[in-house]
Amino acid sequence: MAYGHPRQELWVARNRDRLEVPVAVGVGGSFDFIAGRSRRAPRLLRRVHLEWMWRLAMEPWRIRRMAVLPFYALEVLRHPAG
Repeated sequence: MAYGHPRQELWVARNRDRLEVPVAVGVGGSFDFIAGRSRRAPRLLRRVHLEWMWRLAMEPWRIRRMAVLPFYALEVLRHPAG
């Protein structure tokens, strides 16, 4: 699905029981790159895993969304699947 954040996550949450699939992946931003609406970070930044920094510089409104990522990562580590 390509609704974008947070609509794609909400859609998955509402429909996951009916989907009968082990994994659902939201691809909203991917289509912007494929369509040429958004530019990828320079190769050097991608190589050193800093593409997120490029996106934040190009789209500063993302700061609130990105600020929660460390907390999300800690929760994932605290509650491994399985």
